[in-house]
Amino acid sequence: MTSYPPPPPPTPGVPLPPPEDDLPCAAFVEMVTDYLDGAIPADLRARLEHHLAFCDGCRSVLAQIERVIELAGRLTEDDVGALPDAERQELMAAFRAARSER
Repeated sequence: MTSYPPPPPPTPGVPLPPPEDDLPCAAFVEMVTDYLDGAIPADLRARLEHHLAFCDGCRSVLAQIERVIELAGRLTEDDVGALPDAERQELMAAFRAARSER
């Protein structure tokens, strides 16, 4: 397993530069749901966590997705039933498409 140095201490009000690692931000975004599900190997998880230690943008993406999951977990069948038919059908089609891609 590769050992990465700890991130530099942040300077208040100054954003950190993009991380200098072998994991581009686009790769993190592609893997974020697997990361949250714990469905990636330990060595890749360590690389992702190292990247997150340096990358404000990816930490922001992660926080946004965690928030969506939190809010979606509050939805009830009544909430879905209250949607107009066209919107409910569009939402269900999106869920079916996402499920078929896995």
